Amino acid sequence: MPAPELLVTTAMRTLAQAGVTTATFGAGAKDTFEAVNGIGSIRARILADVYKGISNCKTFGLTRKSHFREQFGAKDALFICYPPHGLGFSGINAIMDSVKSH
Repeated sequence: MPAPELLVTTAMRTLAQAGVTTATFGAGAKDTFEAVNGIGSIRARILADVYKGISNCKTFGLTRKSHFREQFGAKDALFICYPPHGLGFSGINAIMDSVKSH
């Protein structure tokens, strides 16, 4: 087992022995953009195409953390609420920073 996986497995086992029943890996990006509510179909399609380009880009590594988490059974959905008139560049950067692998 590689070192990161061993470290996480050991930490999870130690937490369980201490009586901890929940833990989090923090936010992680999905492979696809999914509009749930409040975004029109044209805007959703545009956002999905842009997100696909960004999430597939190896430079950003947005989905690495999520794929790592899935090894341990983490499948929590993360929903991001967008303001009615968009996020702007700084809002998009803030979201990307929250899901990047560090």
